[in-house]
Amino acid sequence: MSYGKNAKDLRFQTVTVFGTPMLFTESYVDPESLPKGVYQYLVRHHSEDLEKPVQITDWAVVNRMGSLLTTEAIALDNVPGSYVKKRSVDAEKDWEWNGYFVKLHEYLERYPVQRTAADRSDVR
Repeated sequence: MSYGKNAKDLRFQTVTVFGTPMLFTESYVDPESLPKGVYQYLVRHHSEDLEKPVQITDWAVVNRMGSLLTTEAIALDNVPGSYVKKRSVDAEKDWEWNGYFVKLHEYLERYPVQRTAADRSDVR
């Protein structure tokens, strides 16, 4: 069962997080609509500022700000006693709104999925 919007139909805000260009949307993105090698994370906002990202996680219900897509995996920390993984974000240092919107295919043209040797059919 799928949920959320098809990533190919959305226009994303471009952001730079931890020095890496990424895509952000307030929409729920259907993970089934993502190409292999595109990672999706959820962003949580500050409880007193809905536009201030404070955490990237693999699961968010409370204070969910939106979805973050990238072709580079983000290292998340385990939460003791939970299956959730997360990483704190300093909105001033770690997150930059770039001010323009793109479609997923435009982002992938500029920042293609990194294929490993195991992914390549031409490697023996």
